[in-house]
Amino acid sequence: MRGVVAPPGIPGDAAEYWENVFERMVKTETWRKYLADNQVEDGFQKGADLAQSAQEFIAQRREIFREAGIPMYR
Repeated sequence: MRGVVAPPGIPGDAAEYWENVFERMVKTETWRKYLADNQVEDGFQKGADLAQSAQEFIAQRREIFREAGIPMYR
């Protein structure tokens, strides 16, 4: 999982601006080539959807670590 985050309290218009920039970027041929060259799956998300996915990702990893007996400190 990769993402771009902004500081808490970023103005809504600034967040919207950057979401739109990245939304346009992931539609480019250059981005498609990057995905193919690096064997990376496409899964662009913005805002609340990304936050929810990140929380689910963290919860899944915590469960895997717990089952494997790997200590977690956070």
